[in-house]
Amino acid sequence: MRTRGDDAGTLQFWAVDTGAGVDLAAPAASRERLPLHGVELIARAGSQAVRCPRETLFADSLTTHLLWTAFPGWTRPRNLSTSLELSATDRYGQPVRGACFVENRMVLTADPMHRSAWRGALALLAADAMPDLADIAAIFGLADSIFAGRALSRSPEGAAGEGQPGEDAALRDPTVHIAIWPPRADESDLHRRIGANGLGRLQWCRAVLETFLRPGNAGASGAEQAAAAAQDDGADDEQDPVLAVKEREESQTQDQKAADRLWDRVMADYDRLQGKLHSWAPTEAEALNIWPGAVIVFLVIAAARRIVRRKHPKMEQEISIGELGEGFLRLVFDERRQPPDFCCPRWFRYRRETFPPLAEDIRKTFGIVVHPDLAIVLLALVAEQKMRLDPQNERPAMGRRYLTQIISDDLHLDAETRQACCRIWRHYLCDDATKLRDDDFCATLDRLWQLATKV
Repeated sequence: MRTRGDDAGTLQFWAVDTGAGVDLAAPAASRERLPLHGVELIARAGSQAVRCPRETLFADSLTTHLLWTAFPGWTRPRNLSTSLELSATDRYGQPVRGACFVENRMVLTADPMHRSAWRGALALLAADAMPDLADIAAIFGLADSIFAGRALSRSPEGAAGEGQPGEDAALRDPTVHIAIWPPRADESDLHRRIGANGLGRLQWCRAVLETFLRPGNAGASGAEQAAAAAQDDGADDEQDPVLAVKEREESQTQDQKAADRLWDRVMADYDRLQGKLHSWAPTEAEALNIWPGAVIVFLVIAAARRIVRRKHPKMEQEISIGELGEGFLRLVFDERRQPPDFCCPRWFRYRRETFPPLAEDIRKTFGIVVHPDLAIVLLALVAEQKMRLDPQNERPAMGRRYLTQIISDDLHLDAETRQACCRIWRHYLCDDATKLRDDDFCATLDRLWQLATKV
């Protein structure tokens, strides 16, 4: 995209967001003016503006790649377009400027399921939205495919280079098993192994999970909500009072019915996945993504609960976050006892009716521990349970068993971890009417951590 005007100081270029960074490309007609020196790039999205200085740009070719980490403080925007502004001097010392929108390759190349899951994630975290049931089903479908190892597959361009004569046939299998989380800064090796399509699916899985892990940026701001409410109130004042009351009652009835349908659908999908995890004997490849898939499922349930309580307050007693959280912790940290008539398949690693806890099994068998980014959700859950069931600290050991399985060498209770845990607690686990403060939560978390790490 060219900036306004067409003089000698204007540089045409393009930018594409690849997930980990941004690809820049200049046209062949600008080759004689390259390389650029004293470059300053500014990424803008809404009120966010981040600078990235570079000594040279386009030194060897008409394309270059910059990691988003080169833009200090940059955070991926939601529902906002990103623009990139460039100012520099060309090889002749003349100033040049240019600007363009950053195309989002993920959005442009996403398949329908990923786009639907993305819409559902944004709607679940929005201030006052009711997600479409099809979008919720897409999120659970994504989680199911993550558990089953079907979220990624080796695309033709990724498999072509590996299917050489005499090579192991397993390498030519289109199914690939790669950890969905954590993200990697350098995706070049993955691009070679799974191709552009596979890498795009991987980035979408990570984007959906990251949306739930970092709530608070989706939807309208508080000021925008207040302004919308004021406009609505003003509109009601101009209407006939009796008609306005009737319309509000009809709207509330519709909201309650929509909330009932949402909760029924969410719990039906949740029960199905619970049944899968309860009787599952994961392989080493499948174990890579148990934690990402499980965390997505729980955060979807918690986010849907907030919407249902807001739209249908009478259901508050029926959907206790404490019961949901305790059920999730038992599902991943407790033994899984099968019914007496359960017949253990021949290929299962287990030979008894009582299966070991998922967390313990994958840790001892495959050496897989929960990543710190995902552990904050579990820490917040355990702390919420402690605050609710033992506010006076009469049972000091409560929660220790869970935390000893969550804590790893890479997890540290620093200020950033406390803030992240508190954000998860406040957004997903804390009822609006609670009198508990963030300081109370952090104090509880500190006590639990000290107890769990005490030698």
